[in-house]
Formats: sequence, structure tokens, C-alpha cells
Amino acid sequence: MDSKITELSHNIPIVFSTDHNFIMPTGVAIHSLLITREKTEYDIYIIISDNVTEDDKNKLTAQVKSISTISTIQFLSIGDQFKECYEIRGVTVATYYRLLIPWLLPHIDKIIYSDGDIIFKAPLDELYHMDIGDNFILGNRKEKWQKKAETRIRSLGLDPAHYTNAGFLVINSKAQRDANLKEKFLYHSTKKYYFQDQDILNIVCKGHIIHFNSKYNCGPSAFKNLCCYGKLPYNDIVVIHYAGEKPWKAYCPFWTEWWKNYQASIFFNDKFYFSIMLQSLSLKKFFRDIIIKFKNKYLK
Repeated sequence: MDSKITELSHNIPIVFSTDHNFIMPTGVAIHSLLITREKTEYDIYIIISDNVTEDDKNKLTAQVKSISTISTIQFLSIGDQFKECYEIRGVTVATYYRLLIPWLLPHIDKIIYSDGDIIFKAPLDELYHMDIGDNFILGNRKEKWQKKAETRIRSLGLDPAHYTNAGFLVINSKAQRDANLKEKFLYHSTKKYYFQDQDILNIVCKGHIIHFNSKYNCGPSAFKNLCCYGKLPYNDIVVIHYAGEKPWKAYCPFWTEWWKNYQASIFFNDKFYFSIMLQSLSLKKFFRDIIIKFKNKYLK
């Protein structure tokens, strides 16, 4: 643990986890969190891999201080706890870190967890103060599954209708500690699950998960099945989750939202910006085809 943990705070606690390669997106997410905070302030905790440098931490700290003098940032090191865990789809062991949040921060009874591939459009106070009772997790379920994915989820003994995305959660840390879930999480972390810690969370917390509205985790599925049919208006969206294509790599839903925040953050880099823009211009026909398909499918 890199710094002393604040014992008492009226700020909303939120935790991210990252390795060196995901510092920039995490910093952009934090930028969006703070510029949309209004009267809400945050205690930000970053669980870091061993390859995160002092320069990485200094940049994230500077991002917070450049916007708010009341919100705080602290770093937590988890060591090699998950070094032998299963990696697939290019997702590293850092994804498992969220499993131990209740024990890494034992003084906090309720906390928000967020992936770094997220943009915030509004404060999180309403979400944080939702009553979740004795449930372990407040999360978001997908609107529609492909048959192959449904089969995979059912093979785990889970119901796809209740399967929860692990990228943005409200965690009932007290309930998880009281139920001694840590050993169960660690036991399952040695297994080769396709969606890694997300599968583990759904298996271990089965029957103790409730769900929030998709406006708090608007990913590709919500975009296709809700936004494009007017069921989730743009102005209602609080959290955008780039759970599929990443906007700093490829064109995707809510692409401009991420770039707007990137340009305004301290992570903005001219060379990177122009290289991506040049790549986008070379795909001019591709983008035009996307727009035509979108209009034909959703606007007619």
C-alpha cells in the first residue's frame, strides 16, 4: 500500500485498477469523473500492478489536482497475489484486482468500482446512495445475448438474465466481508474462466446481485438495443463503458465523447492525436458506410 488510507471522508469512494499500459485511459476516465462532479467529490483509489511507475502515479495525481482540491487520490499495491491467474483475450491479471477491494480497503463498507475504459457524464451520488440491502453487488445486466454466449453462461450454472457486467459496480464491501467471500474468490481465481473475474463475481455472488439502470453502464449492447431505439435517451446516460472496441484504437459508439475528454485531459499528446486522426481519415469510406448502415437500420 503506497500511502496512508483516509479513515473518515464525506467523499464518495471509487476504485480503479490498472497496469502501466492502461494509465492513459484510466487518467481520461478520472478527468471525466471530476469535470462532471458538480457538488460531488470523490476519494479515488487506484489498485496498481508492479509495472506502474512513479511517473505514472504522478500523472494520475496531477490529473486529480488540476481539477479538484477536495477530491483525493491514493494508490494501492496488490503485489503478486494473482500472478498465476488465467489471461485471455489480451486481458491481464490486473482485472482480478477488484475481487479483493473489500479487504484492501477494510474501513469502507460501500464503494464504486470502475474499469478505466469508461467516460462519466454526470455525478454518481444518486447511484452510490441507492439501497442495496445485504446484496453483495449492484451492477448491470446485458440487454441481449448471442446464443453462444448464453450457452457459455448457462454452462457455469448461471442465468444469462441475471449475469452481471463487472466493469462498473457498486460493491457492498461489508456484506462481502461478513460472508467471508475472500477465500471463495481466491479459490475460483485459479480456474480458467473465459471472462475471468467477471465469471468469478457472478458465480460467487449468485443470488446476491441486484441491478441498476443501463444509464449507469451504457456499453455496446445498450447502444444497439436501447439508445438506437430511443429507449435510453442520450441525456439520461451517466456512464459510458467502452466494453468492446476502444476509442483510442478504433471507431466505436460514443467515440467523440472519449476524444473530447482526452483532448481536455493532461494526457493529451499531439503526436498520438494526429496519428489516430490520420488513420481515421484514411478510413473515410468505411465511416461513410457505417453512417449509411446506421441510417438504414435505425432512422427509417
